[in-house]
Amino acid sequence: MTFKEVDMVGSGNVAGHLIRAFHEAGIRVNQVFHKDAAKAADAASLANAQHGLIADAPPEGPLIIIAVSDDAIAEVSSLLPTSRTVVHTSGTVSMDALIQKERGVFYPLQTFTRDVTPDWKSIPFCIESSASALTKNLCELAVVLSEAVYTLNSEQRKWIHVAAVIANNFTNLLYTESAALLKKHELPFDLLRPLIAETARKAQQQDPESLQTGPARRGDIETINKHLDQLSDNPELRDLYRALTERIIQRYP
Repeated sequence: MTFKEVDMVGSGNVAGHLIRAFHEAGIRVNQVFHKDAAKAADAASLANAQHGLIADAPPEGPLIIIAVSDDAIAEVSSLLPTSRTVVHTSGTVSMDALIQKERGVFYPLQTFTRDVTPDWKSIPFCIESSASALTKNLCELAVVLSEAVYTLNSEQRKWIHVAAVIANNFTNLLYTESAALLKKHELPFDLLRPLIAETARKAQQQDPESLQTGPARRGDIETINKHLDQLSDNPELRDLYRALTERIIQRYP
């Protein structure tokens, strides 16, 4: 039977956004659990839900979604009744970190910021569970929020997470380094925003491998050496520039 209500564990970005999304989509958030009563109450207020401590979760009730840090998932699972159906939202943690017989993964593949409302319809959900019927129900729950739902095993999900870190977290670090470099030389980061937007737009439409440009792609060693000289007073960024340049040259011999 499709889930009409859920219980949540957590109060961070993922938990907060999911609580709001379920509430707005008509999925009742029955109760929010946390090891801290005040945080449970704050998160529950997002959907007018009840709240309580994790250890007080009753032996019967709706699906429990654990949305906490990866290193806390196993501990949270151990505090919940084994009779409950429990899933977590991690991209890297195995489903088997959960001790419940009926268990699974409900992983939204997106970066979440507390005050930025995500476009749920476009967010891929990666689903895995201990039983085909549960997988079906989790997929139906995900479809309430998203138009992109995939059933994947733990090994596949781990590789997706590695790729996501490279594509998102590493890219944002490069934005940060670029912004700092420009600020040092009294230049606005706004100069790069159209370039960033166009690069992202093209990556949505074509194979990224075919889109690579720049001095390393065209073998412009003179420009590369000039850039390295410019970065001589920033050895960490110079090493990063050199490593990425070498990787591009290797990929496009």
